[in-house]
Amino acid sequence: MKTLDKQASLEDIIITSLQSLKEIRQTLDQQDEEIKRLAAKIETGPVNYFMIAGYCSLCGLRVDVSEVYGIEQRVVWLIGNLEIPVGKFPDPDLGDLRTYRLDVLDEVFDSRM
Repeated sequence: MKTLDKQASLEDIIITSLQSLKEIRQTLDQQDEEIKRLAAKIETGPVNYFMIAGYCSLCGLRVDVSEVYGIEQRVVWLIGNLEIPVGKFPDPDLGDLRTYRLDVLDEVFDSRM
């Protein structure tokens, strides 16, 4: 009987440990997403304006540098038609970088997929 009690007790400890690990993993995943969101927000300035690179980082998208120019052309065409202003983010090394509204970037990237 004692070995059965020890075995059941050991199984309970293992189950509890696994549940705790799962909760920790979920918390870490949530924190990772929040960090990505905050990093993209800090990089771009106003809340609803993002650089293309920041948007890709936020959404977990991989985009080649060669694709960025084509994406930017589609974004510029769309904001021109909708008369949406382009944002600017000052960078000490690169000068003023263009930022675009989140809804426009969503539309352009949704049409890519």
